[in-house]
Amino acid sequence: MNNQKIENQLITLAYSMAVEPQRWHVMTGLMDQWLLGFVDNAEDTNIPTVPEDTPLVEHLIHAMDLMERQGQKYNHGTSSPRFIDSELEPAALLTQKGNIQHCNISAVQKLGFSIGTNVPKDPFEHGEFDILLRTLRKIERLKVDSFVQAFNVRDVNGHNLTLALSVTRSVNNETIGRLTTISQSWHPSTAQQFKSSLNLTDTELAITKTIVSGQTLAQLAKQRGRSIGTVRNQLKALLTKLELNSKTELVCLYSGYARFNGLSAPQDPSIFIDPEPWRERRQLIRPDGTCLAYDLVGPEKGRPIIHFSDLVTAHGVTTKMRELLDVHNLRLVLPWRPAWGHSDPYATLETCAESFARDIEMLMDELSIQTCQTLGSNTGTPFQYAAGRRLPNRLLCHTSCSPTIPLHTSKQMKQMKPQQRVIFFLARTAPQLLFMYCRFAMAKVEAGYDEQHVASLFEDSPYDLATIKIPEIRNLTRNAFAMATMQGPQGIAWDLIHKAQLWDYLDPPYPTPILFLCAEHDPDISKELLADFIEDRNDIELRIIPKSGTMLHLQHPDILFKALDEQWAKVTKK
Repeated sequence: MNNQKIENQLITLAYSMAVEPQRWHVMTGLMDQWLLGFVDNAEDTNIPTVPEDTPLVEHLIHAMDLMERQGQKYNHGTSSPRFIDSELEPAALLTQKGNIQHCNISAVQKLGFSIGTNVPKDPFEHGEFDILLRTLRKIERLKVDSFVQAFNVRDVNGHNLTLALSVTRSVNNETIGRLTTISQSWHPSTAQQFKSSLNLTDTELAITKTIVSGQTLAQLAKQRGRSIGTVRNQLKALLTKLELNSKTELVCLYSGYARFNGLSAPQDPSIFIDPEPWRERRQLIRPDGTCLAYDLVGPEKGRPIIHFSDLVTAHGVTTKMRELLDVHNLRLVLPWRPAWGHSDPYATLETCAESFARDIEMLMDELSIQTCQTLGSNTGTPFQYAAGRRLPNRLLCHTSCSPTIPLHTSKQMKQMKPQQRVIFFLARTAPQLLFMYCRFAMAKVEAGYDEQHVASLFEDSPYDLATIKIPEIRNLTRNAFAMATMQGPQGIAWDLIHKAQLWDYLDPPYPTPILFLCAEHDPDISKELLADFIEDRNDIELRIIPKSGTMLHLQHPDILFKALDEQWAKVTKK
């Protein structure tokens, strides 16, 4: 089949995925055939590029617009249970009959919600529960993605919360209600971007801050030396300008802007809700006011190891790994990369790894870590090497599980398995297509095909397929997806694009020792490619781990932790 016919099939398939997202794996197969058509016509010493005039890009953009109209959000699957799960405060999806279709752990713990039951009346203030039920009954007549009503509730600890009800569509295209907690945090960096985006004056921003922060107009009038009548008129003019009907809607607008533009105001780590008692979740504020989120797992006094995680399992730590952390007295520091979880994105992709290396330096200072070693896995390893290059006197050695390396030739690319080859080729030569490819993958997962999607990623890796069928690890991958994509596909796309570039962080000589733990059956970077890469190099050691795949750190944690201790002992004895 020639490339033109394959491209036509891809265009047709892209449009059909707006209503059949489960066909993502079919798109991957066709995409691989299409890309190999360019590879076959290229020299083995070159990786070809996708022609800029291909009509596929334009059609994919139109297909994603269609997904919008079908209720699939472009940047956020806001009706996805995984998006609801990623919220830190109470959130839920409600049917027109008031039944809880899905809710997060915070809604269970704070409000007594339970999936499959009716919304409980007790948390709501007098009369507001009846208003909620009446609104849900008529929600089908309301505009999708519009704010409908705010409700005051009291949680089990007696704290007051405000819940916003908005209209969304389920993956079955049914109109349902989405309840989310209105954040009333205020931060200068968020405020300035909010002001700029909506063209607000200084006075209008001051009014917004007053309302969002829970202060009164009388307090603002006194602060600004104005009459209360003047301030009320200014508020009325602001609401008219923004096409809002109430102060509550203004709070919702600000809260939604902060959340959906990746600008969520930093919060005190002590208020973070985490269903895993063994994980501590924190945030560090960068000098520009943006946020770096990170997790801590392991004994508080344990020897610190900074973990640069992979895309699939992210910050997942199994029970066996936690037991070994205690035995070896190790503490994992797991920073979320830009646009992952609650970490704010950087301004540009080009300096992403270098900027993240600076973040690591700040994080080490924050935690009073003078020196330590690092652990990286798969897509996290380029960031690991960039940080090690920047901080050779503080990051003393590095262990990499299923490491990635910069690939230079189409011959090397042909050795990859189809799924990984498609992702690599798009990331290297057609980033715009990769972003769309990731968006279609998100649509498949949001539609409830998460297990099938993860299985398709590892269809050429029997050990990984067996691993993801383990219930605990299956749940880890689900949670990883919820956190990694809560800001949309940008974080995933950035990771994959960066992995595929010709980065030079590993150019010899590397300043500190590196240990490659290579999976015997890695569908991404084979042991042969790694052996060729480190030939005649004394700064990198290669060990092949039998009966393992990409997720070897989950499959053989005993081997991993033994290697970490051995490497650290060797470095510190010098």
